[in-house]
Amino acid sequence: MPLHFSDGDTFARQIRFSAATADRPYLIALDGRSGVGKSSLAAVIASRCALASEAASVR
Repeated sequence: MPLHFSDGDTFARQIRFSAATADRPYLIALDGRSGVGKSSLAAVIASRCALASEAASVR
């Protein structure tokens, strides 16, 4: 079931909580039409979740 968030901070908080309690790698998928900000949101989430080193893989 997809989760919906209205801002990057709330989304990042949920990701940190879920990833900390996961017993396997945690995958995040962003979907949407072109030009809606998926890459920007991915960069915000990566920086707020201390994943800056992995932000380079965001395209």
